[in-house]
Amino acid sequence: DSNGFSDPYVVLQLSGQKAKSSVKKKTLNPEYEETFELNVADAEREVLMLTVMDHDLMGSDDFLGDAMIGIGELIGKVRSIVC
Repeated sequence: DSNGFSDPYVVLQLSGQKAKSSVKKKTLNPEYEETFELNVADAEREVLMLTVMDHDLMGSDDFLGDAMIGIGELIGKVRSIVC
């Protein structure tokens, strides 16, 4: 944004399910501390897609970045994913 900051939020997608975090205003280092529950049918094949967007009051939101995480890679490593 013109102020040098973003108003980021994260969109989580898994097997047709979608969730969205809250928007964190005027920051480049957001901390969400939110919990989402998405159903996993096949942990070895499913992929969690995280898309970070910049909320804009005027016009469309801007893409900031994304990541894909195989659910099978997480099993045994973390109890939950905190975004």
